[in-house]
Amino acid sequence: DNGCGIPQEHLPHLFEPFFTTKEVGKGTGLGLAMVFGAMHSHHGTVTVESTEGEGTTVCAWLPLLSPQEREPERTEEEETTQDAQQATILLADDEKLVLDASAEVLEALGYRVLRARNGNEVLERFARHREEIDLAILDLVMPDCGGDLAAIRLRRQAPALPIILITGYDYEHLKQGRPLPEGCTLMTKPVDYDRLHRRIQKLLRGRS
Repeated sequence: DNGCGIPQEHLPHLFEPFFTTKEVGKGTGLGLAMVFGAMHSHHGTVTVESTEGEGTTVCAWLPLLSPQEREPERTEEEETTQDAQQATILLADDEKLVLDASAEVLEALGYRVLRARNGNEVLERFARHREEIDLAILDLVMPDCGGDLAAIRLRRQAPALPIILITGYDYEHLKQGRPLPEGCTLMTKPVDYDRLHRRIQKLLRGRS
């Protein structure tokens, strides 16, 4: 574009989730993070060139496959990964903006997402879609019923269900009053979606 350009000090942070210079409520800071995650999952990359007062150029690079090239045989792990990306994820966060943005990222990566705003909704969604849900990602601290309590209740119904708990709090301090449910994985906010994607794939492969 030929807009105002991006300040040099902001360039290193462009692909960081939730990084934004927009006013509150006018941007999630997830747009370029989603682009980067999608490109990375397709073995591509993204480059940015910007000059203040002149504009910005963002290039998305994908590997080229000519019609003559034979599609390589996939390894067992790659086949499992592709199958895993068709998985259904139960996602919960009490902040609607974060919930919707995270769901969009996961859907862009190929997952089907069922959304919930608190632990009680998690249990309701699971009761209705138990046979479809392959993994749960729950915000640790939510009103009414937090992710840790919901995880304990899910474990009673489905002991093998992979569960990722996510928190923006200092968990070392938090866990003094609420230990992490057995068998759950913990990640911190802001979420690194590339890392989350790899964690999901690992958990789903371990379940298959």
